[in-house]
Amino acid sequence: MKSIWFELGILVHLRARSAARLAFNWKAMFVWFLFSALGSAVLGPITFEEIAGRAGVHFTTNSSPTPLRHQPETMPGGVALFDYDGDGYLDIYFVNGAEMPSLVKRGRQFRNRLYRNNGNLTFTDVTEKSGLGGAGYGIGVAVGDYDNDGRPDLFVTTVKGNQLFHNNGDGTFTDVTAKAGVGGDLYKGKRMWSVAAAWLDYNNDGLLDLFVSDYCRWNPDTEQACFANGQNGARIICDPRYCDPLPNALYRNNGDGTFTNVSAQTGIAAHLGRGMGVAVADYDGDGYADIFVANDNAANQLFHNIHGERFEEVALDAGVALGEDGNVLSGMGADFRDVRNTGLADIWMTAIEKQTFPFFGNGRRFPGCAEHRARRYLDDGDRKADVPLFLESGQGTIHRQDSRGGTGDGYLRDVRLGERYRGFGQRWLEGPVCGARERRRKCASIFTANVRGTKCGVSQSSKRQIRERQRYGRA
Repeated sequence: MKSIWFELGILVHLRARSAARLAFNWKAMFVWFLFSALGSAVLGPITFEEIAGRAGVHFTTNSSPTPLRHQPETMPGGVALFDYDGDGYLDIYFVNGAEMPSLVKRGRQFRNRLYRNNGNLTFTDVTEKSGLGGAGYGIGVAVGDYDNDGRPDLFVTTVKGNQLFHNNGDGTFTDVTAKAGVGGDLYKGKRMWSVAAAWLDYNNDGLLDLFVSDYCRWNPDTEQACFANGQNGARIICDPRYCDPLPNALYRNNGDGTFTNVSAQTGIAAHLGRGMGVAVADYDGDGYADIFVANDNAANQLFHNIHGERFEEVALDAGVALGEDGNVLSGMGADFRDVRNTGLADIWMTAIEKQTFPFFGNGRRFPGCAEHRARRYLDDGDRKADVPLFLESGQGTIHRQDSRGGTGDGYLRDVRLGERYRGFGQRWLEGPVCGARERRRKCASIFTANVRGTKCGVSQSSKRQIRERQRYGRA
């Protein structure tokens, strides 16, 4: 029997029962070492070189910092890499700020910039010709071919009024915001501050729809002043918790160059947050695109697409609403893709310094913060079932919710029995779901926890109430 080890150039010959002879193929060994040495010399360590200057990319973001430290000053503009002219090379588009607090681009230093890739590691500023200088205090940008003409278009979010630029195919863009109807909506009479956006076909009609994350209610005339170390300290930018949250927006593409705001009818507008990064993927494999929003100092949002008709916000149930310690994060960017090659889209989000950047691995249900289960009974013959309970430690009041007086659609109402438990740790809570009189019919119950100081599912400062919902007959 003969076997050849090509990597080492070693020939092994086995003859008879116990005899073996080892011979070295010196030519093969020499070739292998030669290629190894050349590979190490050519490849070497992976490094990056900063070449913006000599590449002709002369851009500096300008957030117009002022002594008053306005809230938008913390947010530099976004960047898009896209082939706007179809030459096979990625071009660069920078979003820029504006004068504060007027939010007007007075001066070239505030213009958005488009740099065309020359194909030789250099770029040319074509902002003037393209018509993409923009208006207002820009924050984010999203690239998508919304009219299916084969050319990528640009949507730019700003603090006060968004913009949609149509790619004309000749190196120029036209502002079609008014015609398209995507300039941003009002909330309590004021234009909403938008941060990020994503193109997606949420209803599978072959047309790209538009999702926009909105941040908070900000008015420079009524903005609260914040100081470091009391009133005698330096003026600082206030914590975003001082700004009320806003709903996000969803626009359906009508196929004629216009969009319809369907935020309310799809359930998107029912949930408030301080939206930052947006990422899109079909996380449960049902054929419809779902939406993840990283929120700043608020629970994240995961909008589950229900057959292209409406969305359910399921971040808490999916385990992606909070950090691993059960507290909200200052969410910034987000990505939503299959990192582990499991066929399921995972979520990775960034936050600010001194916070974690959570990675949520998708197992259909994301394992978010530490989850412990309260052992419960489901009275269906002798069958038992376990129901998740988002608690790890701390103390508070547990309310049992059961089927007495149910609505008839399988959902349960809270009867608030008010059992109190202290110091849960990681114990199992065991007990019957229903009273003796209900034992003859199928019934179920869940816990509602209003807990102070827990590590999981509850913010230390807000005494957040966490609910785990359950239908009849399901564990």
